[in-house]
Amino acid sequence: LAWESVEPIPPLCPGDSSGLIAVQISGGSGDYRYRWSHGDSLAIAKNLPAGVYDLEVSDLHNCLKLNRSFVLEPSERISVDAELILPSCQGSTDGSIQLDISGKGPFELSWEEGPVRTQMSAGSYELRIIDTKGCTLDTVISMEAPQIFGVNFSLIDPSCYGISDGLIQANLFKQGDTDPEIHWNNGQRGPMLTDLSAGAYQVTIVGENSCTFISDTLLLSSPQPLGIALLNASPSTCHGENTGFLEVQASGGLPPYRYEW
Repeated sequence: LAWESVEPIPPLCPGDSSGLIAVQISGGSGDYRYRWSHGDSLAIAKNLPAGVYDLEVSDLHNCLKLNRSFVLEPSERISVDAELILPSCQGSTDGSIQLDISGKGPFELSWEEGPVRTQMSAGSYELRIIDTKGCTLDTVISMEAPQIFGVNFSLIDPSCYGISDGLIQANLFKQGDTDPEIHWNNGQRGPMLTDLSAGAYQVTIVGENSCTFISDTLLLSSPQPLGIALLNASPSTCHGENTGFLEVQASGGLPPYRYEW
């Protein structure tokens, strides 16, 4: 037996199973038997990941044998390093990203701007890189920025159902060098909202360099509508007697309840 030809083809992309090993044998008594270390039994082993594969070939009568090992090397990976200039604060767009990509170029990027992006704010940015073989790398580049505002809130719920006497106070204990603009989702401005009904409120605070704070939703709730239910009633047994009675139960509002007949 002799090796007539050997053709190992490594996987196209890192991590895939597109590798192939094809062998051609001559000599012996024909009808060769192929025993691959991964369990295959043909002259062409397909769908192989990178790795080492051993092959034993014998002829029809098992008189002659050949042994050989094949190494399928992994293909070159795409790698990327990102040089970040972080935004100066939350809401600012003075950050930038510059990519340094290595692998089998030229590369195609999902970013229209190419490997350099400017005027970036804090956030997470998805990126896909495709090399000249069509292999891909998907990654996410995150940029953080400091929050220059420190804010806590004082909330007073409306006193009764349907009454607009609630209040929200935004207390800034940290800010930049200038007084910020304070905008509420109901159109009002300033640190305090008054005469509020039950509902959801949110504030946006904008300072110098477009530094921004957006609050979580602030909820004001009011008591349920005041209601009264008749539980029991019995009339007087005789005319002129005071033996009748009524029993009622109040609900909603803010207990305890006071009943005035």
